[in-house]
Amino acid sequence: MTASFSDQLLTLARPNLAWVCEQLDLFDSLVPAGVVSFDRDEPSVTRSGITLRAHVVGTNALDGTWMWAWANDSYRDSPIAARSGELRELGERTGVPELTEPMPDLNHFPDPRLAADHLLLMCMGLLDARGGAICAVNERGRLFMVVDDPAVPRAEPRPARLTTALRNGAALLPGPALKPVQGWFARHGVDPVYGPGRVEGVLDGGDRVVVTLGDEEVTGVEVTGPGGGAPGCGTAGEQELEGARRSPDAPHRTFPRPLLAVAAREMAFSILRTRAMVQYADDHLAFDGRAPLWDEQAGELRFPGGGLKARRLGSYDAEEGWF
Repeated sequence: MTASFSDQLLTLARPNLAWVCEQLDLFDSLVPAGVVSFDRDEPSVTRSGITLRAHVVGTNALDGTWMWAWANDSYRDSPIAARSGELRELGERTGVPELTEPMPDLNHFPDPRLAADHLLLMCMGLLDARGGAICAVNERGRLFMVVDDPAVPRAEPRPARLTTALRNGAALLPGPALKPVQGWFARHGVDPVYGPGRVEGVLDGGDRVVVTLGDEEVTGVEVTGPGGGAPGCGTAGEQELEGARRSPDAPHRTFPRPLLAVAAREMAFSILRTRAMVQYADDHLAFDGRAPLWDEQAGELRFPGGGLKARRLGSYDAEEGWF
């Protein structure tokens, strides 16, 4: 068993990867990371107080399996699973095994969690979605949603964003770099011109994008204006959400008001004492800027030059977002 998706799925999804990276970059800038919840009947997702139409495509369990929403008893009969059914129909028409198998096993990948993340990006592309969101459910399982709300604009070219998207789109999954580059130009309505190891095209407004290619990577992206100077899209205003529902706390508040009210009273003292601890570690424990190690048995934070007694309050998994 190889550590990859099927050739059928890669062939179908790869042309979308660059523009999906571009779209997701815009989405994440407009809908900041934060608390995520969903309404199965509306259907919608709410992230950082911003509510948008969205649909569940699948779930990823701790055992490394992926279950499509159309096969999941918890979602299959609710409106929120409707678009996952489109993926199954697409898989049946095109012969893609991952889209028609109820519970694909991702354990043959080096990182099953990363494979699930990549599967969400492919779903975004296949469904022409405008964003993606992940919600923690069922004791550390993860639920994957595509956002198809017209309140989220389609990403317009911006020099930094398109450069990153073209590079990442080509590197995301194995295969020729040309396919996601061609897909990106097609997304923006451009008929590109091909040369040895390069693809170039002119965007609306006259900006020129030149992409240089290796076999499986984008080696360079250049964006210039009509006369070879600064590109006009570099000075265009940033896009915005149009008509999305926002709670009074959107988009930046991520903790409940009662918790913030209590924490705020102690925050200044906590910062002061933490600075004092860091200064002590710098003066006496050879602190070199790296995070100390936690010695569970000794009950100490270990610095290069010694330890400080401490009590464990909990743990935080940055990848899963759990405390």
